[in-house]
Amino acid sequence: MNGFNDYTFIIVLVTLAVLAVLLQTYLEIKKRPKEPKTITRTLLKCIKCNYREEANYEVGDFIGLLKKKCSKCGQPMKIIAIYSIEIKEKA
Repeated sequence: MNGFNDYTFIIVLVTLAVLAVLLQTYLEIKKRPKEPKTITRTLLKCIKCNYREEANYEVGDFIGLLKKKCSKCGQPMKIIAIYSIEIKEKA
C-alpha cells in the first residue's frame, strides 16, 4: 500500500468509530425515562378549627407561614406541607 491508502484507511476507521459512539449516545438518550411533569401544591390548616385547604404553591411560601384567613372561622391558616403532584399526560 502506498501512503495515500494508509491515511484513507485510518480516516475511514476513525470516522466509523465516531459514528458508532454518536449512535450509542443517541440510543442511550432515547432510552432514558422522561422526567414527569409536576405541579407544586401547599396544604393549609386553620390554627383554630383545623379546617384544611389545598392551594397552588407561590414563590415565598414556606412551612409555618400564616397565609390567609380561614373560610370557616376567619382565623389565620398556616402552611403545614408543600409537595409536588405528578401531572398525568393523556395517551
